[in-house]
Amino acid sequence: MIFIKQNQGYSLIEVLVAITILLVAIVGPMTIAATGLKNVQFAREQNIAIFLAQEGIEKTHQRRDEFYLRTFFGGESGNNWSDDFVDVITDPDDCGDDGCTYSFTSLSPIDCDPVASCDVERGVIDGLTVYTNAGDVSADSGTLEGTEFSRTIIVSNDSGVLQVVSQVTWDSKSTGEAEQLELHSYIYNTYGL
Repeated sequence: MIFIKQNQGYSLIEVLVAITILLVAIVGPMTIAATGLKNVQFAREQNIAIFLAQEGIEKTHQRRDEFYLRTFFGGESGNNWSDDFVDVITDPDDCGDDGCTYSFTSLSPIDCDPVASCDVERGVIDGLTVYTNAGDVSADSGTLEGTEFSRTIIVSNDSGVLQVVSQVTWDSKSTGEAEQLELHSYIYNTYGL
């Protein structure tokens, strides 16, 4: 008896099934990883937006507190506590239809017309990484670059209680869409001035 050895290979269907199984095993985890990275990027953007909006509210509170300090220790009188900044922020001559923001170095209002004047820049100033409004820092104190964020602060007087809305908008790199976040706060006349 003579035995003939036959070379047996894989059929085309077996090869296609093996490739399909490999693709499912590789593409599934890669898709999950890509989605996770996209979600991490969006969470980072949201955190920055929350911090920027909170900073806008805190700067408004700081402006009120500085009025109190000038009144108590500087002998300033005659102004209503809310007139110190509300009239400036809500005055149509100083604040256009696009809203305002603050100069974070001088606490003076910046009209958001054009809207780019309320853009937020990021850079290193005196060794610290900071976010600030466009044009708010002199060129000799550090280098700033543009970001995708823009911040608007709107203050309104409602029967002696100030409502502060700090709004941050940005073009999300992770979703490819315009995103917006708002924080609201109220400021009361703590000392009856």
